[in-house]
Amino acid sequence: MTCTPSRPGRARRPLRTGGSVALATVVAVLLGACGALVGVGAAPTATVGAALETDKAQVIATRLVDQARRAAATPGADGDALRDTAYTGDALVAVRADARLAKVTPGVTTAQRVLVDTPPVVLAVARALTYPRTMIAQSSLKASGLPVLMLLTTPDVATPYRIAAQVSMLAGAQRPAFDPLAAGSPALASTDTASPAGRYAALVDGYAASLAYPSSPKTVAAGIIASDAFSTAVRANAAKQAAALTSVGSFRQQHDARTVTGGLGTAGGQAALVFAVIDRNDTVLVQNGTLTLTKAFTTLSGLSSVTSEADLSTLEVVALVVPASGAATVVGGQDHLYAAQGA
Repeated sequence: MTCTPSRPGRARRPLRTGGSVALATVVAVLLGACGALVGVGAAPTATVGAALETDKAQVIATRLVDQARRAAATPGADGDALRDTAYTGDALVAVRADARLAKVTPGVTTAQRVLVDTPPVVLAVARALTYPRTMIAQSSLKASGLPVLMLLTTPDVATPYRIAAQVSMLAGAQRPAFDPLAAGSPALASTDTASPAGRYAALVDGYAASLAYPSSPKTVAAGIIASDAFSTAVRANAAKQAAALTSVGSFRQQHDARTVTGGLGTAGGQAALVFAVIDRNDTVLVQNGTLTLTKAFTTLSGLSSVTSEADLSTLEVVALVVPASGAATVVGGQDHLYAAQGA
């Protein structure tokens, strides 16, 4: 995939429905048998509202986390095969890019991607009988111990669960409690995730817009508690990159809401844990001389320098706790550089 250069006034793309912060830029990489197939959701029964059995949910989550862990440690085609069976959607895009960059950003791969060897904890499973189905699990990073939240989904009875979102929790953040696994948790309403008017979609859209650099006047994300650790780090690093590039040219950064991936309602219907993805586009317009690029940029683009423009695309994965009323809180954030181009 290649990124689309960010241009002033560029129309924002519609949203597709469906810790430490690692920020990669052109200046520096600062841095996710019993007659049945394991991982395939049970077919609906006459028990309306029944959730996936706890034991089955644990088996599915343990299998997926084991595959994710082995994929992160396996290079080449074998690793790709593991990634393809463990992940889906934007989560697969992210881990494929991580694998390409592993050799040139080993510190990031070790510190911010590798999961512990112990089985995950299943936090919640959807109580609905309809598809798609969802569950949420938690693992942790091997290096730092920071919790990692995972959204596991299956679109239909014939398709195994896969990881649709994976994000490290922010230091000091607290995850919400969920209803007992046997009872299940409520699914997100499609009217809340639909773009552009859905509540969750609108929150993510506003949050993305608030991260732009430069931003004048400063855009505030309505409905989200400001100054979370992720957005603070994103803005600080954008300013740092702009300052470092003043002698070469100009730097700008645009963030577009990409996907509300999914989530589940929390205990008693008090809130929802929502996973979403934002597309970040970094653009450097070279006005003086030649810009020498990072190894990560070269790995993705094949270019070692540019004299006109450099563009990078990054997936920003976020987890938000959205209460029934009141402001939402960002509890998880992580980014994955996945495309680069230049001239």
